[in-house]
Amino acid sequence: MAAISTGIRLRSGNALLQLLQHLNLHRLRQGRIPLGVIFSFLITSPLVNEVAVAMFLGSFGVKVTAIYVISGFLLGTIGGMILGRFNLEPLLSDWVRNI
Repeated sequence: MAAISTGIRLRSGNALLQLLQHLNLHRLRQGRIPLGVIFSFLITSPLVNEVAVAMFLGSFGVKVTAIYVISGFLLGTIGGMILGRFNLEPLLSDWVRNI
């Protein structure tokens, strides 16, 4: 059993799906948003958040922070595009597919 900082206990086999459920990202599936866009959100949101941007701005200045934010968005976008092309829909668990 692995523990995450939020206090959730996750089994390694279903860790991603349980995390998706906990974060209410299954609502993205309800809206029929493509899986590549969901992965793009999962990659980008921890990288480019207000705390990270504020810390970078205070520590490194505007130029480095702008590079960090732009590269974070590019990494998430490109990663989502690549993962979206893998056709991962058949690998989803039944409860995710049926949402």
